[in-house]
Amino acid sequence: MKMMYKFARFPRDKKLLQDINRGATLLFDKLSVLDVDALDVSDYNKRYLKRYQHKLRTHLQRLAYLLSWTLHSENKPLSEIVMVDYGGGSGLLSLLAKACGVGTVIYNDIFDVSCQDAATVGEKLSLKPDHFVAGDIDALNKYLTSNNLKCDALVSCDVLEHIYDLEVFFKSLHQLSNQSFNYVISTHANPMNPIINRSLMKLQVIAETVEKEAGYGHKSRDSLRSFLNARKDILEEAFQDQLSQTEIDKLASYTRGMHKSDIEQSAGLYMATKQMPTPLTHPTNTCDPYTGNWADRLTSPFEIQNLLMDTGFTATVLSCHHGDPKNLPKRLLANILDIMMRVSGRQGLRLASYFMLYGTKK
Repeated sequence: MKMMYKFARFPRDKKLLQDINRGATLLFDKLSVLDVDALDVSDYNKRYLKRYQHKLRTHLQRLAYLLSWTLHSENKPLSEIVMVDYGGGSGLLSLLAKACGVGTVIYNDIFDVSCQDAATVGEKLSLKPDHFVAGDIDALNKYLTSNNLKCDALVSCDVLEHIYDLEVFFKSLHQLSNQSFNYVISTHANPMNPIINRSLMKLQVIAETVEKEAGYGHKSRDSLRSFLNARKDILEEAFQDQLSQTEIDKLASYTRGMHKSDIEQSAGLYMATKQMPTPLTHPTNTCDPYTGNWADRLTSPFEIQNLLMDTGFTATVLSCHHGDPKNLPKRLLANILDIMMRVSGRQGLRLASYFMLYGTKK
C-alpha cells in the first residue's frame, strides 16, 4: 500500500487501512494535477498547497497514519462517523477523510480565511467537508452543541505547538462531547530530535528578535513586529507614565511567552510588589503576544501526555515516521531511520520527524 508507512506500527484493522490507502491514492491523483495558482484562494494557502504538492506522498502518508489511529476502534462504519479536523489549515486532512469515506467531516480553523480556502479546494476536488467552523475550541464546542453533532473522532496536525495554554485547551477538548471519542494530536515540534530541536530554537530566536516583512503568503493575523518589541509596545502603551524605560525593557524580557492580557497583569503585579514575573525556563520558546500563538513551542511529549491524562484522557505517545521521499538517497535514509525507530522504543523519538499522541476521552 503505497500511501501507508512501510515500517510503522498500525492498528490491526486491515479493511480500515485498505480504505485509507485507497482514499489517499485518490487524493494523491487529484492533488498532483491541481493548478494551485488558478484557485481563488489566499496566497497564504497557495504557498502551503504548493509545499504539499512538492512532497505529496510523504505528506499523505503522514495524514493516513494519523487517520488510521483515530478511526481504528470505532464500532461503526466510516459512513456513520463524525470526525473533527481541528486546525485544518489548507484542508488536506479533511479532504483525505472524505476520500476515505468518512460520513461527516467538520473542518475547523481559527483563521477564517483558511475556512473559506478549504471550502474552495474541497469543491474543486469534489471532496468538500460537511461543516466549516471558524474559531477556537470554544467556538467548535458551541457549533457542535447548536447543530446537535456528536464527535466520534478528532484529528489535529501541527496545531499543538501553537496553542497558548495546553491545560485550558485540553479541558475544553474534554467538554467537546458528553460521550467517549477518539483523538490524535501530532506535532513536528519534536524536542527529542536534536536536529529538529536546534533548527526550531534558531527560528524562535528570529521570531523573538527580528522584525518581519509581509512577503508572499504572509498570514494577516500574525504580527510583523519582533515578539520582544511587541511586548515593549504593549507595556509602553499601557504603563508609559508609570514605568521607566529600564523597567519596561526588563519586563518585556521577563514576560517572553505571555499573551497581552498576561503581560499587563504581570506589569500591574510588579508595580504593586516590585517583583518581576518568573521567566520561562526554556531558553527560546516564545509567542506572539497579540494572539498567544507560540512559535513552534518545544514541549516534551511526556509532559503533554501527563496533561492529557490529568484532564481525563487516555494518552499514548508514538514516534512518527519519515515515509518515502521521491529522491532515492533520501528515501533509503528515511527507510533506515524508520526501521531503527520501530525497534528503538521510546528512544525512537530522537530519530522521529514528529510525534503524536492518541487515545480516548474517558
